[in-house]
Amino acid sequence: MDVRKISKRPWCYKLFVVIFSILILFSPTTSTMAITDEELDYFANNNILFYEPDSSRNFCTSGGDCYIAGETRDKKLWSALRHVGFTPEQAAGVMGNIVHEGHSPTRQEEAYNIARDRNCRTQEGKPYDIYIDATDGVHHASCMQSIYHGYAAGNGVAGVGLGFIQWTSHGRRLGFIEKMQELGLLKYFEGNAYKTYGRYTDSQLQEAIKKETGSDRDYWALWCASIKFIWTEMNDSYSAFFSKSTVAEYAGYTATFYEACQGCSPGAGGYNSRIASAEEFYRKYQSGEFDDVESGNLPSATGSTDSTGGNVTIIGDNVTNSSLTALNSTLPDADIHAKDSKHFTTDASNNPSGLSIIKELKNSNSLRDIVIYALGSNDTVSKDNIKSVVDEIGPSRKIFFLTNYDISDTNKYDNNNKEFSAASSTYDNVKVIDWKNAILTASGSPSDYIENETSTAIRPTAKGAELFAKTIQEAINGVRPSDTCAGTIDGDYEIYYQKDEPWGPMPYGDCYVSPTDPGDIAQAGCGPSSLAMIITALTKQRITPDVIAKKAVKAGYRVCGSGSYATIANLAKDYGLKVQNYGRLSIGQISQYLRQGMMFQIVGSGPVPLSNLGHFIGVRGITSSGKWLIFDSAHKGQGTNEQSGIE
Repeated sequence: MDVRKISKRPWCYKLFVVIFSILILFSPTTSTMAITDEELDYFANNNILFYEPDSSRNFCTSGGDCYIAGETRDKKLWSALRHVGFTPEQAAGVMGNIVHEGHSPTRQEEAYNIARDRNCRTQEGKPYDIYIDATDGVHHASCMQSIYHGYAAGNGVAGVGLGFIQWTSHGRRLGFIEKMQELGLLKYFEGNAYKTYGRYTDSQLQEAIKKETGSDRDYWALWCASIKFIWTEMNDSYSAFFSKSTVAEYAGYTATFYEACQGCSPGAGGYNSRIASAEEFYRKYQSGEFDDVESGNLPSATGSTDSTGGNVTIIGDNVTNSSLTALNSTLPDADIHAKDSKHFTTDASNNPSGLSIIKELKNSNSLRDIVIYALGSNDTVSKDNIKSVVDEIGPSRKIFFLTNYDISDTNKYDNNNKEFSAASSTYDNVKVIDWKNAILTASGSPSDYIENETSTAIRPTAKGAELFAKTIQEAINGVRPSDTCAGTIDGDYEIYYQKDEPWGPMPYGDCYVSPTDPGDIAQAGCGPSSLAMIITALTKQRITPDVIAKKAVKAGYRVCGSGSYATIANLAKDYGLKVQNYGRLSIGQISQYLRQGMMFQIVGSGPVPLSNLGHFIGVRGITSSGKWLIFDSAHKGQGTNEQSGIE
């Protein structure tokens, strides 16, 4: 929360006290930065990543506004470095070093891999692993005598080089490891991972992860996390990098200070070769080789994210089991688990419930990014049943519940269908596939699609099975990256809470004081968060708090120890919006402007939705009874963003 204290006389108005330090009026204009649906499809088809902390579904991985595109490693590096914030000259300088170091985001230094192959120990008896420290003594002579890179017997233990930059320094390496642990990616580095992932080339890594997990989402997560870690370190600890101006200077600084490679002192062979590589990448950029992956210059493409089911898990009962032939034909790559009489959450003899199957698939890393949960015909489903399933699957996968239908008792499953509908309103990643409606609106009569059995008439005919498979395929084809990378939806508006991941723990400028006072977006980001909601609402672009926070830092709107200057609202101009400072207006004047479709960013102190220390909110509209509709990034679960409005 922004904690900037405003020392002005309170302005009382019904339920809360407002101190207006600035009122900004936003007027929507035509924006040239809007991302079209076709471009979003292109993102999906070309592995462009939006950040999600557990690196699950949605082409969402770790790293904020990171995306990666392109069919070659060079293009992936270029697109990731450019979009994370580096200029073309800076990106070329960093790339010129990466190509001489890490072959993949999981690469580990070969000298240490050899030492570990030999079960080496330090003089203290500690194993050579990713946690090794320079204070752990010297290399054991029997292990290190013939190992290259200068790690001869008697040398101090410097550390294991990891990833693109070959992070070796103990503190920096532990920071990288901590980030990977936070994202659930530590398995690619720890223990015996060096024997496989630590020696893979980039293409080998992607192939192995996809084969082992059924998806390459972890591969993209590793990439994005590594690139974001470079960006964060450069900004936090190596900011002198940004004072350079030429490709050679950026490459040289990276080699000498950030990379700190052996033989990279100015004028040395390693130094010169990295500059040469950087300048070659910059020439490629100038000649247009990276145009197809440059942000804002993406060709349009159409098509679904997964038309054959390769990213889909289907769990079902009688209906699904009777439709296997049609499903295998329509979605040949889907992973299907179907059995008659299967229950929603309760196991039966030799017939585990759908919930148990979800747990088993997760434990084996086999649960895919889109989950079709076609159960309920054998149960009366409760809200708690649905919650247990949704919680187990997690917030980053897309979940579809199917409505149930019995041709002989058409109201039999009304309870279940209502609960599914309610779940789609409760959970951002849940949608409903209306199987009942598909039957009732199809040509002909329901009996053409459902067998009229004597007991439970739910089993599809051959024609019904084809309709069932087609209905599921259409739902899958409708999944876009934006569907699963979205914030909380309030009516037609997107709500960003500053403490939510992924942006919450991201640094908001260089304001770190202590673990309890990290100066991150969660603590101090109500200014960028409220502004991001206003910009998103007016431009129909998804502009998230971390994007605005980054801009605010560069523009000088960040105030360490407080929050943001009220003039942060000027960043809305970057998105084609008109911004005007109205100073102190009366409540009536503000309400009048709201009725004209304007939006305000306000900073003040008082009770919720403000705070006693000061808090930015957005005001997005007004009800017929005069209540203000707001954007509040701080008070999650307290109803401040509800449609009823605040007096």
